[in-house]
Amino acid sequence: MPTPGTASPRSHSKRNNAHPKEASQIFAQRSQFASVTFDHVRITLVRPPSEVVKDTTIAFTPDSPPVTLDLIVDVATPGEIFTATLDYVNTGSVVFHGTGDVASHSGDQGSTPQEVVVQYVGVGATATKLVVSPKAPAIVAPGAVNFTVVALDASNVAVGGALVSWASSDPTVATINAATGVLTATGKRGSTTVTASAPTAIGRRDK
Repeated sequence: MPTPGTASPRSHSKRNNAHPKEASQIFAQRSQFASVTFDHVRITLVRPPSEVVKDTTIAFTPDSPPVTLDLIVDVATPGEIFTATLDYVNTGSVVFHGTGDVASHSGDQGSTPQEVVVQYVGVGATATKLVVSPKAPAIVAPGAVNFTVVALDASNVAVGGALVSWASSDPTVATINAATGVLTATGKRGSTTVTASAPTAIGRRDK
């Protein structure tokens, strides 16, 4: 139990998802981008402006069960606010990063879960737009076409190494290899929309 004058801000690593960009979205992104993985999570608590009061790293992978950490720190005032940082790390490189304010609480009091928004910051994270080619090809079964993509940042500068996953809106008309972008007609007449997705951007083309 915490001693008088201490509190235990709680940090949660949960398996679920959110909008670009809560910790839970990490797992949804991984289901789409299998190469996005991590092996540890680092949790840092800072008393503003810059005093590090807790710096903890735990082994944590996409297959790990949910983890709750009780982080015991000395507090200056009841309910003191700290800046929490979460870094999901893969072989020493940060792939997801988030920071936010969390309130401390005494060990004998319940606490309301506090979310820290987490964003993808790995390879290709600066991509904000995907340009898909070809524009609108017509193919006849058993024909196929290989879609390609160029990732661009906010200044329209090409971004190398961006992670891309492909999807077809109607796989009964045409299926697509999620990794390579090769679209294959099934023989059913119709059209489908091909979507290229990156952790931070999206692009589409009609077939």
